[in-house]
Amino acid sequence: MSTLWEEGGREPGGEEPRERRKSANAAARGEVGQTGPAGSGVSGAAAHVDATTTDLDAEQRRAVEHDPADGPLIVLAGPGTGKTRVITHRIAHLIDDRAVDPASIVAVTFTNKAAAEMRERLRVLIGPKADRVETSTFHALGMRILQRFGDLLEPDALADMPALVAEDLARAQIDTLPVVSSAGGGGGGRPVFGPSLTAGGLLDSAQRKRLLRAIVTRLDVLRPLRVHSLEGAADHAREVIDALSERAIFPADALRFAAAWRARLDDPAWAGAPADRRESLPAQRFQQEVFEDACRVYAVFERALRHAGLVTFSDLITLPLRLMRQGSKDGGSAGAAAVLRSQWRHFVVDEFQDVNAAQIELLRELAPPLAGGAGGNGPDLCVVGDDDQSIYAFRGSDERAFAHFEKVWGRAGAAGGVKVVRLGVNYRSTPAIVSLSQSVIERSRSRFAPDKVIRPAAPAAGCAKAGVVWLEDDRQAAQAVGAVVRAGLGDFEGRAPESIAVITRDNSLAAQVAAALRIDGFTVRLSAGGARGDEDAGVQDVLACADLILSPNELWPAVRLLTRPPFSCPHAAVFEAKDALEREESRRSREALGALDPDAPLDPAAASEHRAQSLGLLQFIGAPPAGVTINEDLRAAAGRLHAMLTELRTFSLTHTGAQTLTRIVELTGVAHVELLAPMERARRVQSVVSLLQLAQQVEPRLDEPRDLRAFIEYYHDLDEEDRRLTPGAGLLGDIEDQVGGDEGRDSALALSGLLEEGGPGPDATLADGPVIHVLNAHKAKGLEFDCVFVARIGATPGSFGSARRQDAGDHAALPAVLCADGTRLPIERFASPHLAHADGADTPAVDDTQREEERRVFYVAATRARRRLWLLSRRLKGASTGTHYVQELVQSDGSRQWLEEVGIGDVLLQAAAAETRERGDDAPPARVVHEPGLDAAISDAFARARREARLLASSALDRADASAPDPASAAERAERASAAFRESAARLGVVAWVEKMHGPAPAWLIDLAPPGARAGVARLSAELAARFPRAEGVGGAAPGDGAPGGADGWNQMPGVLTPLQLSYTMLDEYLRCPRCYYLRYVAGLTPPETGKEFVGSVVHKALEEFVLEQQRFDGAGEGGTVDPGDPAGVERRLLRRGRALLLDRAARSADGEARTGGAGRLADQDLRESLVRIEMILRNYVRRFHDPGAHVLEVEADVRMPLEFDADECADAIASINKPRRGKGAPPAAPILAGATLGAGHTLRGKMDRLDQITLDDGGAGFRVVDYKTGRDWNKLTSPEPDDLQLGIYALLLGHHLGVNGAGPGGGSVGRSDPTPPSGVRGFAEYWLLAADAGGAAQTDGTASAAPGGGIRGLRGVVALEALDTAKVRRTIARCVAGIRAGRFARGSQCRGHCDLLG
Repeated sequence: MSTLWEEGGREPGGEEPRERRKSANAAARGEVGQTGPAGSGVSGAAAHVDATTTDLDAEQRRAVEHDPADGPLIVLAGPGTGKTRVITHRIAHLIDDRAVDPASIVAVTFTNKAAAEMRERLRVLIGPKADRVETSTFHALGMRILQRFGDLLEPDALADMPALVAEDLARAQIDTLPVVSSAGGGGGGRPVFGPSLTAGGLLDSAQRKRLLRAIVTRLDVLRPLRVHSLEGAADHAREVIDALSERAIFPADALRFAAAWRARLDDPAWAGAPADRRESLPAQRFQQEVFEDACRVYAVFERALRHAGLVTFSDLITLPLRLMRQGSKDGGSAGAAAVLRSQWRHFVVDEFQDVNAAQIELLRELAPPLAGGAGGNGPDLCVVGDDDQSIYAFRGSDERAFAHFEKVWGRAGAAGGVKVVRLGVNYRSTPAIVSLSQSVIERSRSRFAPDKVIRPAAPAAGCAKAGVVWLEDDRQAAQAVGAVVRAGLGDFEGRAPESIAVITRDNSLAAQVAAALRIDGFTVRLSAGGARGDEDAGVQDVLACADLILSPNELWPAVRLLTRPPFSCPHAAVFEAKDALEREESRRSREALGALDPDAPLDPAAASEHRAQSLGLLQFIGAPPAGVTINEDLRAAAGRLHAMLTELRTFSLTHTGAQTLTRIVELTGVAHVELLAPMERARRVQSVVSLLQLAQQVEPRLDEPRDLRAFIEYYHDLDEEDRRLTPGAGLLGDIEDQVGGDEGRDSALALSGLLEEGGPGPDATLADGPVIHVLNAHKAKGLEFDCVFVARIGATPGSFGSARRQDAGDHAALPAVLCADGTRLPIERFASPHLAHADGADTPAVDDTQREEERRVFYVAATRARRRLWLLSRRLKGASTGTHYVQELVQSDGSRQWLEEVGIGDVLLQAAAAETRERGDDAPPARVVHEPGLDAAISDAFARARREARLLASSALDRADASAPDPASAAERAERASAAFRESAARLGVVAWVEKMHGPAPAWLIDLAPPGARAGVARLSAELAARFPRAEGVGGAAPGDGAPGGADGWNQMPGVLTPLQLSYTMLDEYLRCPRCYYLRYVAGLTPPETGKEFVGSVVHKALEEFVLEQQRFDGAGEGGTVDPGDPAGVERRLLRRGRALLLDRAARSADGEARTGGAGRLADQDLRESLVRIEMILRNYVRRFHDPGAHVLEVEADVRMPLEFDADECADAIASINKPRRGKGAPPAAPILAGATLGAGHTLRGKMDRLDQITLDDGGAGFRVVDYKTGRDWNKLTSPEPDDLQLGIYALLLGHHLGVNGAGPGGGSVGRSDPTPPSGVRGFAEYWLLAADAGGAAQTDGTASAAPGGGIRGLRGVVALEALDTAKVRRTIARCVAGIRAGRFARGSQCRGHCDLLG
């Protein structure tokens, strides 16, 4: 979801602070719920900037103006109540109205993104003084404390530790432990902290795992767990260490507790205890021993890190806490605690419900409660949050944080206690959504303020109800979403394109829903968990190759590489060879065993020798034993693979692991060797580059000689999260990058040095049409959407309401008593033997805790909606209302009034009826699918068919490019490759036909395949068509249907009979080369993106976001966020955006080959050239086209209009395609479409780069349609003709979009038009040649006519809208429609495009 507050926002100057705050008051308001005008595309936040009043409500004002002398403050801020606004205005109030030094204020939140956004909002309110406010996350704050005072931190004196620790330290030999010895250490136990605590200072998961394994082994502890595995024992120690760190329990305290626990269990009083209590004694002894062993590991582990000068993530909280306590003990003004408390006097903490006990303890040390109660000159402490949205217990957050805050700083209502302000007005959501979510959460039994009520700001009159869609099966969730959107039940017309979200409970359901929505034709953005780069097939190929280099006899890596590109051997042949190898190995083993003396002891050396003599698959294929036949193509491929591995093995002996992996990518070409779909190719490039970058990052930490084997071993020691190869995750072990860096940094290109400055890149997804976000509830927190679908509610696993019980067995990380309170507890409390069975006395049962958190998770999901909320659930008979939230609401009289219920069948019927109306068809809906899971099954089948078709073409390339001798001649190889290409094209065409027509493909399409492959293609058509339920009148043409094909099957073949959706790009493609049109838009074979297209897409996106940003800030065109008198600031901002987009766009590029070296990795030189060109074009835009006074109405306006042709246009188009073909020997084309129309239901669409309102010479209002051009300044662009196709299409679309000539954008047909544009539309259509003279030389105005240009001095091609011959443009469109429907797909005479592949 886009945000208003991005880096680099203008700092208003020349205003007094109070006036500046007043002007920005609405903009700084937090979560808001009003959307912009229909069709404006403005986000809810942006609209609220213009619409809201500048006053705080009474509750917000109380929180903002709270007097620090009155004690600490809790602000309970429910969803949409403006908590961020309160925080920023409180800080501004302190600075402007109470004369507080900005440097004495600390604002803490939980993500880098939130901290940056808060900083930007403060800049709008108070100007440059915002930069002096300490705004950061807890961990970034801790890091700064360590960088400043870390050299004062002393390790715990051994005298203060149990005696056992000194013995353990001697036994562990710290200086020789992994990580410590390689890091060099601080020596003598003195930690190496201070300003140098940056890169390399954070312990990564592999280092931690290796260090813990070594400590467990040397101390010889955790024996009961080591029986199963050393790995399991080390993992348990890590869990205990993490849990203790989250609760600010240090090794000395933990060991003292373990000793007290042991003494309690040894107490003689146990002898007189009841029998049932005595029976639990052995289990408690086991738990105590395991816990104490883990605490011993904790003590050594922490001391080892201090020697190495490394920290864990939790150390960034616990070490500053220890430093503060150490300063308190030392006393005097020199202590770190005294200095920090003197400097930081005012604290504001956001999202306080997500803090853990250690963070509360750090806050206690920074802002300690006064001994005599509140008042005096104590620190000002304000915590803001909502315990009803506490959903991160699995990450260690304290769900009772507000209650624990009261324990430390004084109970609310008591003398000297904390004050509580409740923000109770929801400005985001409608009354229906607010009332329903309130009804759900008020049933919670663990609320800090049980009587807290949230009220809607909007009036109830006219409020749309929330919807419940009753499913027949949980798998129908995506089907229900698509049906609601298509049926218009959510009133989506004119809404922002990214205003819909589907929120799920877990990632697996999110992935299923996203896949089903994509097959249903929606553009989907899946952000639940993120894509796993390590699961990419290309990455797996690289790792398999590495395994074979290190272990040549490994079987499955060899099988994988032989069956994958670039070798692409038939699976059957490879598996036959594998089976033969296994039979041969079995025979050899039997012979070896038969030769052994049964009475002689087994010789390990002999066994090792036998294993070394075992055959690898490649060796076996190259030299098979007698009686084994190997496929010749397989033998040739195995020879090439063996030669490649031999070269790589030799290379790896003298190069590092990172260099060897790069060489593997170069030789295999994994990034580009497959013919992947655009997004798949983008993910492939991104994943492979992430693997190479990881190898470079960890190289300094590898064991000598840091070769391939060292990296592979290190890679497998990393935690699963660190092996995900997620771009933008930051550098492993780099504290600045992990803690204080910018989110969204694209790691794939950051190393290439392309950027002069870092920073978060904007979302560069270039998707057309509406976007449906699919994400889980935890990722949705903090976001808001116009319409939200909450998918799968009930008691089934993976649903909202299904609390899965966690295993709390014998090896639970901590004793329950240590989890009973989130604040500091004296160890003496646990020394009494009477507490032997009271460990969980203050802790809720696990089931109750999870049920309460499940309710809060559902509450968070439901409150993300601004205007419409849809609950998707299966009606469960007899289900407990305690876990089925929809049934709770339906059964409640107070909630039922806000709900409307509908069954899935009814929704599907309404959606089908809506589609029928759009087509103008009076026939009843033909197909309604009720079968559960059908969408997902269809999606998988079509995706698999497309992959196999592309793999066929890829394999043909591999075989044609084989360097090994081949029995076939060069001509034969070329013929085989051509046949494979034709079969691939036919298969892709069949897939596209069946997917669109829901029926089998016609015979003419199947006949495109070579004769020997037609049976297989026909079988594919039948199998895919069988997946759709058949209804009368539904389905494609039967084989043999359609017009007859001539001698030239490409020139006259059955055409596309379904309604067409055409754009200028598609029409231009058809006019240049009909065959390329067919391959791209009918068969779905997307051609590679050229470098020019890549540059153009980045420039267009950069200008779109730049101009939109100006509109959002002042609503008056381009003059908003940067001072119009500061062109240098405008240029810097636009260049920064272009560079950030280049990073993101290149990493997910639709064509890796266009910007990769032949090695399959990103070619830095090509990207540098692209960056230079993009910057030149953007500079030229600012210097020659940017007009601060321009009135920009819309950017990238996506306009669609129905296409209808009159009798004359139809006759002209049909006559044009029925003309006899010219040329010697050309067969006459049979007349087609004679006496027929061009069909109904066609649509013309276009995206106008920019639409301005201008003042004409006569003083009247006019319009300017702009199309950006980033290529050469061709004459047809600088001097467009009246029949210019693109500008003519824009003129037609503009008339429809503006609703003139009797029909509006959503009204009746405006497909017919007079020869001139619709009456009332005056102005100009222009090409802006942004690349013309982009080097910055002097340039004269190149406009082709005297069009109003304001401050525009760049080269333009201009034609008046009134001068455009739209009648001729319509005739051109009609002829294209006729040709496409008639099946005229001949190759263009001058085309040298990808259609040449088919011969």
